Amino acid sequence: MAELHVDSGWVPPDTNVEDFEFAIRTVCEPIFEKPLAEISFGHVLLNLFNTARRFNMEVQPQLVLLQKTLLYVEGVGRQLYPQLDLWKTAKP
Repeated sequence: MAELHVDSGWVPPDTNVEDFEFAIRTVCEPIFEKPLAEISFGHVLLNLFNTARRFNMEVQPQLVLLQKTLLYVEGVGRQLYPQLDLWKTAKP
């Protein structure tokens, strides 16, 4: 994931890929395999934006729209089925 960001030009070419990958993992891994009731996408997004700022990442509009959608899904999901495991549901 970190290498893709560098290759796409979303972060500067001199970005330390290992540090960037570690930062992304630190934000994302704690929510893996948790039900929706235990996830705060608002908190995750705040941490992702802080990571983006730390690594001088150019925030892409399409990613902001995806993040907005995740917040919407979180709200609806918490009302309808808070035990939903998004990770199992999203698998093919």
